[in-house]
Amino acid sequence: MRFSTQLTLYALVVGCAGLAGTAKAQEFVSDGLVAFWTFDEADVDTREVFDVWGANNGPVINGSVDLEPGVVEDALVLDGQLYIEVPKGSDLDTALTGSPSFTIEFWARPEIQATEGWVGKGAGSASRAIRVRADPASWVLHFWDNDWNPNPVVPVVLGEWQHVVFTFDGTSNIGQAYTDGVFQGQHTFAAVDFASSPFWIGQEVWAGAASAMGRIDEMRVYDRVLIDAEITQNLGVQTNSLSVEPSGKLGVVWATLKRF
Repeated sequence: MRFSTQLTLYALVVGCAGLAGTAKAQEFVSDGLVAFWTFDEADVDTREVFDVWGANNGPVINGSVDLEPGVVEDALVLDGQLYIEVPKGSDLDTALTGSPSFTIEFWARPEIQATEGWVGKGAGSASRAIRVRADPASWVLHFWDNDWNPNPVVPVVLGEWQHVVFTFDGTSNIGQAYTDGVFQGQHTFAAVDFASSPFWIGQEVWAGAASAMGRIDEMRVYDRVLIDAEITQNLGVQTNSLSVEPSGKLGVVWATLKRF
């Protein structure tokens, strides 16, 4: 395992207009992206996972990093004790404080049918917390006494990879759920005012929820609501390679984005 936290961009290609070839489109949606944890070997240390997009690295609590093959390269093992804590005051904390719009997206492979916290942020009072939970047969989005218990349920499938997406529009207060690219329903919440706090992966705000047990991969958080086509695009991502072509006369291609 490689433990340096230096961000390296491989295969930098710079060419003048007319000489540079057409840049390959990046596979994942980047507009509004605040944080992206790949959980790949190159993007973790034994005691920390690295945000390859922003500055939202997260120390490991109650254990050390263990990886297994995931949907794209490696995935983080969640053993019911270990979780990740991105510190309060991070860019991600700022983006998810108040009444923001957001999209939370990840691949999950749950192992047990129980009330488990997979994502959390905020404080334990009404409308002050963001909680994504497997509860126990359905994926749910809760805002603490301002909750959505989908009916029909958004099914949790044990032992299989699921692409889980929750969006929230901070203007309309509408939350939406998707699994494996399929729209599962929506709910109108009461007004929210999320508290500044750490952001947890594999745990949530409510002490009564167990830490998640299973595998998690390719987690992204956006500061806006992704539309159906963008969710479908991210569902189909097969690599973490990044390719961008900025405006102007120079074409710049990053063939891969890694920490090593």
